[in-house]
Amino acid sequence: MEPNHFTAIIGAVLLIIAGTGLAVVEEPQQAPRVTSHKYHLTFPMADGTETSAGTANDGQTSEALVTVDTLNLTIVGVIVRWTDNQPRFTQAAMVSVQVKDPSGTQVGAGQGQDGGTGVVIPAGPMNEVPQDDNITASSEARAWAKVLDNYPPVSNGTGGWKLTITVTRGGFHPIRSGSVDFTIDLTYQFYQADLEEVK
Repeated sequence: MEPNHFTAIIGAVLLIIAGTGLAVVEEPQQAPRVTSHKYHLTFPMADGTETSAGTANDGQTSEALVTVDTLNLTIVGVIVRWTDNQPRFTQAAMVSVQVKDPSGTQVGAGQGQDGGTGVVIPAGPMNEVPQDDNITASSEARAWAKVLDNYPPVSNGTGGWKLTITVTRGGFHPIRSGSVDFTIDLTYQFYQADLEEVK
């Protein structure tokens, strides 16, 4: 084949390609697939105790403050025990206790003469425990966000609990008055949220 014939064939092929036109078609981008996870939400219980101590003199009223920082309280109870610094020729001290919750409402009272047994005052219930639930979310972080939206922490009972302790004593009253050294145990139960992925 002569060179001019070969050149003519190549030119014809180029003309055909140019005339036909080659189009590049891009496939539409698909949105990233979001995977959903299922979680089981429960509210297990836990216990806590806050303590305080002090001295209350005969014929006087002493105050004590016990602070609870924990949220989601369900039950609160107060136990006051004491050691009696009893003067001679006197009777055992009568210890009276009043309890006010953080809102200032009196929620209980009691009295006793046995410091070993003490005075036990139930001051609950506080808050109800939520029912278990199932949550669907794209991640554990998003599941916890739903938990906070649907089950926000409750602060009823959280804060300073005020106790008023009064000591009276019968019998002969000497020059030196007596006193009691008391300890306070404020016990409580509270619930926490717990998430577990369902496989």
